Amino acid sequence: MYKRQLGDNVEIYYSTNSCCYTCITNKNDLKHIEIVQQKAIDKGEENCAGCDVLSAFVFKATKIGIDTILMCTRIASQDCLDTSQFISEQKYIIEVK
Repeated sequence: MYKRQLGDNVEIYYSTNSCCYTCITNKNDLKHIEIVQQKAIDKGEENCAGCDVLSAFVFKATKIGIDTILMCTRIASQDCLDTSQFISEQKYIIEVK
């Protein structure tokens, strides 16, 4: 569980390669935090198909309460909201005080 004060940011880092992408499947359900940025931290080697890329979602604490972020890694051709199959799923609980 991440604990943050109102107005603070939370950065959640993830790694994928060119076959896949990571998305927030419940972003419309988040009531106490909001996504303010998705950024690349390390883009990997230039002209390297299949190399890993390190990225981060940045959230801002906007209201007091608790939210759970659901992040899924999907294959490139799959819609973010398609719940039929995914490569991995992570849950992050954010408490805003």
